[in-house]
Amino acid sequence: MMQYRENSGPLTSNDLMADSGNLPAVAHSQTGAVTQRSRFSVTQHELPCVMHTIRGITCSQHNSSDICPSPSDILSVLCCLCACTAQVIQPSVEQLCAVTANHFKSHDLLRMERIVLDTLEFRLTSPSSYTFLHLLAQACSNSVTPAVLSLAMYLCELAVLEYDMHLYAHSTRAAAALLLAQVSVGAAQQLPAIAGAVLSMGIATEQLCSCMGALLRLQQAAYQHTLAAVAAAQAGVVPSPGSNEVGDLLAPLRTKFGAGCWCEVSYLAPMLEAPLPTTWTAYQGH
Repeated sequence: MMQYRENSGPLTSNDLMADSGNLPAVAHSQTGAVTQRSRFSVTQHELPCVMHTIRGITCSQHNSSDICPSPSDILSVLCCLCACTAQVIQPSVEQLCAVTANHFKSHDLLRMERIVLDTLEFRLTSPSSYTFLHLLAQACSNSVTPAVLSLAMYLCELAVLEYDMHLYAHSTRAAAALLLAQVSVGAAQQLPAIAGAVLSMGIATEQLCSCMGALLRLQQAAYQHTLAAVAAAQAGVVPSPGSNEVGDLLAPLRTKFGAGCWCEVSYLAPMLEAPLPTTWTAYQGH
């Protein structure tokens, strides 16, 4: 089986460990959550739960402008707190207030917490792309290599940062990421087992093809930013803060997945075109 750790990549192990309306408001809050995740040790499995919580509350019928002067900022901090509820050491309300430079008071955070929990009916977790990816990795553990798994994880994390990817179910994202990663960097003899596991999920071929194409476009765009960052570093150019918002957002992922423990997948050149369905549909039932 494959074991996942936030800073050490996929490792061989006997156990499998999981790391699982208002568009401007959603995007701003989600960006804030990505920024705040390191402060509260939010893992890559918990980050989708933060995004799920943010999307649920911002798309609700509540008038968020009645909560505080900057609802998106307080929402990103509060949802990190909700995602940390399973941790042994949880941040206190005072620590959360300090993160906001005391712009919000404790009663603001507690009021927002009650609104979030009531709106979501205390359902703070939902299956994420990582949940399904881990299940798929278990199903074909003898065929999934660290390089394939690293690339699949990279694609899933890229999808978290793209709002339009919410159109695809988490199971579809995971299946498409693993299949695309296998076709990109995996060995041909391992494709039947992985394709068979993916096809056994019953996802429509059209959905898989569409999702794989979307993931490939994200990888291609991220790779262009990677090339630009490498060229700038070689030329000794230091980008000014905020000069490239997309590149800045991708920088943490580029650094993380560019490490050797993640097989340096962020530096791998993506495929030019998504694979044809005939490449993998022939393995139905394998």
